[in-house]
Amino acid sequence: MILSPVLFGALHAALAHRALSGRYRTGSLSVRRDVAGHQVMIAVIAFVIGLWAVTLGVALVADADGARHPSLFASVVVALLVLAGGPRLMAALRRRRARAGAA
Repeated sequence: MILSPVLFGALHAALAHRALSGRYRTGSLSVRRDVAGHQVMIAVIAFVIGLWAVTLGVALVADADGARHPSLFASVVVALLVLAGGPRLMAALRRRRARAGAA
């Protein structure tokens, strides 16, 4: 149960760094460093690590409470956080980037 979120987070962090750094081109995605910036990469990796911690915490609490499927419950909670928080995180980073560019 603990190994799965750790592996997912590590894989996502490695791939996000590769995609967000702007140094590597893929067939479907290319993000320039001057567009994304270093803060975006750090924020995305921090968001993934935070989601890992929430997944683990919710699953352990649900398991201690006697839930039959604690990992499923934790995954649903984190999926809702991704749906709500992901776009808000990116919008906040865009606003911050626009203010920094205007200054």
